[in-house]
Amino acid sequence: MRGKYPDDIFEKGNHSRYCKICSDFHDISEFYKLKDGNFTRYCRTQYRAERKDVQPFGLQDVENQNDREEAERILTALGYELYNEDNPIHEQFERRIERKYGRF
Repeated sequence: MRGKYPDDIFEKGNHSRYCKICSDFHDISEFYKLKDGNFTRYCRTQYRAERKDVQPFGLQDVENQNDREEAERILTALGYELYNEDNPIHEQFERRIERKYGRF
């Protein structure tokens, strides 16, 4: 252990990494790869669980009126339905990405 967390384990062609959130080792494929070629210190499962706690805010929360109007103009031009609590913009976006690229 050189750093703050246990070293990665390389055995029999497998690469495992320690997750700092769940305190367990997982296959390296369970971690997101960063732009610099390294991997995150938290597994995908924990990352998704953490992200569910983040509440998206809506256009009504944008303080600057000019920014809000510009965002509304762009989102409407892209075909998004605005101000519908049953169909929020972030869910519309996620469905588009899923349709185009598959499950993320």
